[in-house]
This record gives sequence, C-alpha cells and structure tokens, in this order.
Amino acid sequence: KSIVSTCQDCHMPDVTGIDAENAPVRDDIPLHTMVGANTFVPTILPFHPVFGAEVDPEILKEGVEEAVKMLRKAATLSVDLAGGNLTVRVTNETGHKLPTAYPDGRRMWLHVRALDAGRNVVFESGRYVFAEAELVGHRALAGDPDFDPYLRVWEAVMGISPDLAAILGLPPGPTSHLVFFNTREFDNRIPPRGFTNSAYAAFDGEPVGAAFADGQYWDEAVYPVGNDAVRAEVSLYYQTVSKEYIEFLRDENFSNAAGNILYELWEHHGKSAPVLMARGVYESDAAVVDDCRSEVLRLQTQLWKKYLKAWGRCFADEA
Repeated sequence: KSIVSTCQDCHMPDVTGIDAENAPVRDDIPLHTMVGANTFVPTILPFHPVFGAEVDPEILKEGVEEAVKMLRKAATLSVDLAGGNLTVRVTNETGHKLPTAYPDGRRMWLHVRALDAGRNVVFESGRYVFAEAELVGHRALAGDPDFDPYLRVWEAVMGISPDLAAILGLPPGPTSHLVFFNTREFDNRIPPRGFTNSAYAAFDGEPVGAAFADGQYWDEAVYPVGNDAVRAEVSLYYQTVSKEYIEFLRDENFSNAAGNILYELWEHHGKSAPVLMARGVYESDAAVVDDCRSEVLRLQTQLWKKYLKAWGRCFADEA
C-alpha cells in the first residue's frame, strides 16, 4: 500500500487467498504475522530451560527474519557531503515513534565513516564492537577515552521523579526499573507523520531533551568530517536490547536465577546483535561513480533478460 493508515497495514498486511474452506479467493485477507522488531527473544527462547520445550525453533527463526524485513522498511537515509560537513537525514517510515515499544535497552544509531582520496578513514562515529556488544562512546562523558561528541543515538530514558523518589527512598533520576519509573528523562525518538507537539503532550508523549517541529517525521545529524573527505559510508542500526540492560537484569534480580539465565543466553546466542536498517554512501570521485553506474546498469540488464525469459517460459507453458 502507498498509504499506511492503520497498525494492521504493516503488522497484518493484506494477502490474497482464502480464509475458510470453500470460501472465495480474496485479496484483502490480513496475514496474522504480527511481526515487530524483536530479533533477540525469539533467538534465545528455544534454549531457555523453562520455555524451550514449548516453542518451535523454525517458526521463531522465521519470525526473526520477518522482523529484519520490517526493520529495513522502517526508515530511509539520505546523505550529503559539502563544505567539510556530512549531513545525514533519517526519515521515519512507520506509524509511530522510531524506535518504539517499551524502552528496555532498545536503541537506534548511526555509524558514520568518512574517507579521503587515499581511502583512509578521517572520521568515524558510532562504531559498534560486536565481540563485546559495546557501542563506543555511548553514555561516555567528556574527558573519557571513548567520548564521542557526535554519536547520534535515538532512544528513551525513563526515570523516577523527585516526589516519587522521596516516597520510595531511592535517588531520583534515570532508572531501568519498570515498576519504579514514572517519568521520561530523555526521549529523542523520531516522530511519525502527522506529529504535533500539542497532540503528543496531551498523552505525555512529547519529545524530551530534543525538539521536533510540528509535522516533522525525520531527524538530521551533521558531522564535521573535514575538507579531505571525499567519501562517506553511513549505516543505521537497531538493537532490541543493549548489553547494559541485560547486565542490569542480571544484577538486580535477587529472588531467583532468571537474571543469570537470561545473561548466559544473551552471551551465547548472538548478544542481541544489531540489525542494519538502512545504508547510505556518498562518493565524490567521478571515476568511482561512473564505474558503479556501469556495474549497476550491467546487472540491471542481466536481470531484465532473466525477467523476459521467465515471462516467455510462462506463456509457453500456458500455451
């Protein structure tokens, strides 16, 4: 569909088929996939000592694959390099904030690399160390060795208000405790189409620590990559759960072994590896651009020939 107007348009898309025995074929049957963006929990469930025997690993694997497809339709990128500055726009193509859902470690970020004419990296921000499950510079402070002042992460940070903190006997401010938080300390998630500040403020959903104009459903990040940069490579990543949140669940669970079990499953089954949502490249070398254009045209020609042959075979079979 060119217009998304309901949750079902994305999470239960229409397909062609029959919905009952002897029913007519229809092209508006909602497919009950109900897929979202979680690529972590379905991965570990088959190995969980409590739930593993109850689940079908193959179906869960299919669910993860569908979630990746969903994520790759959720945002688009545009990249521009001029005057030593790289401007990246991330456009929200969903019907809700991006990222969305309960903020238990969910986050989205940009990994940016700029290269000079010799293809040397002259700027980098947002590097993720897969082996350690660490986003370099995230939550680092000025003066820290890995501080990255240009790191762009979209997320929500929940917190405890001073009034509630006084009642609970806990310090106010950011917390990951679901039953304790009653406020948002930070929320720069990208709004969807139709966003207005007043409408979102009415249900306590307005941006916090970030500003979006009414009608804005994108965000931009500007990186001072320098005048030597001739190429930029930009990747948009999404992660279901961060290492910090998994460690929080492990360390704050004192009643049973659930926290340690979750941590071990996370550690041995991919560490909730981030998913590449979108990628953009800016190239200013005309020779490289021409080579790439020629290669793309060559591949397009090959695919077009295969397409025509497939139709020819189809018509031949029908005859």
